[in-house]
Amino acid sequence: MPPGRGEGKEDRYLYTDTNGNAAEIVVCFQWNPPGTISGAGNVMVIRGLTPDLARFLDQMIDGKPDALEGRFRQQDNRQNTAEPSSQQPGHEWEANNTFANSQVTGPGSQTQTGQNKDEDQVKLLTAHWIMDQ
Repeated sequence: MPPGRGEGKEDRYLYTDTNGNAAEIVVCFQWNPPGTISGAGNVMVIRGLTPDLARFLDQMIDGKPDALEGRFRQQDNRQNTAEPSSQQPGHEWEANNTFANSQVTGPGSQTQTGQNKDEDQVKLLTAHWIMDQ
């Protein structure tokens, strides 16, 4: 395990995004109730992922970068009965590294281009990694 950010902050790790700005990953564990679109049961919550890093981890864990299927999913507050549900394959991650963290014009997609400037921090996402029960 990496040493983290210091004593009492072992759950945090600092890295640089594609623009060279500092981004912090925070890892914790939680239990999601049945019907949670990002997976029910025990999950590892990873906050502070750039979209490209989230897709890369999803590809490594599941074999395909799909935001709502497999064991590695994007955090989503909708229920499985909402569209798109976790039963619908091919849902892409919310943004890409061209979207700024401060951009609020919509969620964006993998194929759209945001108005991220070189000095802007890249949009950060939260993922749930479903743990073995």
